[in-house]
Amino acid sequence: MVRLEGQVFPTQVTFPDEGEPHRLRAVALREAFLAGDPAGQGLIPVDAERL
Repeated sequence: MVRLEGQVFPTQVTFPDEGEPHRLRAVALREAFLAGDPAGQGLIPVDAERL
């Protein structure tokens, strides 16, 4: 279970091989319909149709 911006939801967890990037953040954000906002340095809702 992941808690993100007050939402709790299940997500897949992957364990990368040594030297590979961690992907949990991207998957969890996509499942929560959120995206990073570099200008505001936070998270913003994303329209599900755009994913």
